[in-house]
Amino acid sequence: MSKFQKGQSGNPGGRPKLTHQQKDVLEELRLLAQEVPDVLRGLLHDPKAPAAVRLKAVEIILDRTYGKAGAPKEEGLDVSAFNARMLSFADVLRRTAPERNVEDLMDS
Repeated sequence: MSKFQKGQSGNPGGRPKLTHQQKDVLEELRLLAQEVPDVLRGLLHDPKAPAAVRLKAVEIILDRTYGKAGAPKEEGLDVSAFNARMLSFADVLRRTAPERNVEDLMDS
């Protein structure tokens, strides 16, 4: 593996250009992506949806809203953000699955 010369790009040609077909596919996917929040909202509030599906909807919503929660390390990390995330997760679970014990859902 050769080293790059100072001041010289490692990729002088840049990123390859997309074809018209690739651009069309991306545009189609972007249009479909606009429907995702409605689908997640529907799953979240559907009492007939299995708990696992509703929990996955909660996870996706929280991950996209607050970022993924990392596991706190033993030392040197402020765990307040992690704890706040888990509390908001439990609150959403209580509202979306009132018939279930939240602690049971989080343990499974």
